Amino acid sequence: MIYKNSTQPHRIGLVVIDNDPIPELEIRPTDDGNVSVVASRFLLNRAPGEIYLGEGHQAVVPPEMQEALEQLDRIGVDAVGLCFTSSSVFAPATFDRLFVDAAQRVNDQWIVATAARSIVDALASVGSTRPFLVAPPWFSNETIHAVTDYLGHHGISYSGWHRYQLGPEWADIRQQDLFDHGAGWDIDPSALISQVVERIPTVSDAVLVPGSGFRSANAQEKLQDLTNVPVISANMALKQTLFAAETPVVRR
Repeated sequence: MIYKNSTQPHRIGLVVIDNDPIPELEIRPTDDGNVSVVASRFLLNRAPGEIYLGEGHQAVVPPEMQEALEQLDRIGVDAVGLCFTSSSVFAPATFDRLFVDAAQRVNDQWIVATAARSIVDALASVGSTRPFLVAPPWFSNETIHAVTDYLGHHGISYSGWHRYQLGPEWADIRQQDLFDHGAGWDIDPSALISQVVERIPTVSDAVLVPGSGFRSANAQEKLQDLTNVPVISANMALKQTLFAAETPVVRR
């Protein structure tokens, strides 16, 4: 049971990039009404054609993220999760902590998690040290390398990686702009399964899907059956972290 000492529904707030519809499709309220989910969005300062390389060496979270946190406080949630792994992976030693600190300055009663750190915890929970990385089609080489560096920072290697391949109708759009053009809606679970099954190295002990905007929950069960290893995704890992919290919350 979520929050054993509470008689109220557990209210989860998601911080999501402004054009990403996928987290709410995968991090859903429970059917029994014990968990509700709301989202607050922030605008990413990335020009068309620009390759996102993180937030640099800032000592604070971007003001747009800060505003999203303050909105969730006004809504009245009791746990917060960041559905944007890229900020974390480009600053593996600092950003997760910065986000948690920023959120708890807004409300020190919140339980706070990031999708990236939840991935690390989920991999540890299944004993994975050599996951096969399956990247969204819009992840640049720089982002993929940042993901592997982030894993390495947390003591996790990887067995290889594959970037999901979209159909030929997307060929004329720059890779870094695919998501802005709606590619998040065009992930075929059957294609995802076949691409992974064809390429996963035999030494892999998990499949890792790191992008919050990369829908994979609808392929997870079959993919696990066919590969015989756990499938860990950004959204499902964050959901596991936030839904499993058992620390009572002081409600205002």
